Amino acid sequence: MAVVLLPGLLATEAGGRKQLSVDAATVGEALRALPVRDLLLDEQGAVRPLVNVFVDGERARDLDSAVGAETRIRIVAAIAGGSGTAAIWESVDRLVDRAPGVDALIAHKIHLLAARRLRALGRDVPAELVAEEELASIASLAAVPVLERARAAIEGRIALLKGPEVALLYPDPALRPLRDLDLLVDDAPRAHDALRAAGFTTLEWDAGHPELHHLPGLQLPELPLIV
Repeated sequence: MAVVLLPGLLATEAGGRKQLSVDAATVGEALRALPVRDLLLDEQGAVRPLVNVFVDGERARDLDSAVGAETRIRIVAAIAGGSGTAAIWESVDRLVDRAPGVDALIAHKIHLLAARRLRALGRDVPAELVAEEELASIASLAAVPVLERARAAIEGRIALLKGPEVALLYPDPALRPLRDLDLLVDDAPRAHDALRAAGFTTLEWDAGHPELHHLPGLQLPELPLIV
């Protein structure tokens, strides 16, 4: 029997159980045997976008992968439909409804959520928000290649802070604005030099602010994300 480990929110939905043993031959069977299966899988049986499945420490790529008695399946998920998170996003909707204008929505970084809400209500989306959505889409697509270049250049451990990780808590990760990628590394000056050697360039506006809590931002010339 495989063992499935659930995070806090899912454990609550599963009656408080953080660890469950399931009789299954594949990853998919294990997920379908869980009491929270509807939160993890869509109507076609595919893993929902906000759900990440790890099998013995490796991200699961195929639900038909075999599992055994010693297999440990860990679920990392942000379930937008759970009782707790639903209240949060309803509160955000109320903030959007009370916003005095587009500038306020952008200033508080809820403009992408606002665009989604306006569409859901059948209302016109301002051109400024449409433009911001396009920029957010480009930044989201750039995140993976930028991280891959950074990983190849930097020796040692890298922890990704905020950014795409926090986006997993949103109803849709694309609804969180992404302007930069914050990396925590073992040796920041050495990593900074390694990134510059790999083609990243220092941002002039950032280099002139010694009071910042991080080293000057870096950017690949061809990709619109700061590291």
